[in-house]
Amino acid sequence: MRKDFPLTGYVEVRYDDEKKRVVVEPVELAQAFRNFEGAASPWEQVGPGRDDKPALPEPETPKA
Repeated sequence: MRKDFPLTGYVEVRYDDEKKRVVVEPVELAQAFRNFEGAASPWEQVGPGRDDKPALPEPETPKA
């Protein structure tokens, strides 16, 4: 199945109970379309990263 088709159309078709007929209106999107294919995932590391673990204390050696 192809996945490269738009998810929204250019018109909205619905039945209006007050007018008792089918109404065709242009779609108003609340947010502009954003393409995420070229951007890196927020979960991928960008650089070498860093180790935030605290350093472990050196074990004490028993004195004889």
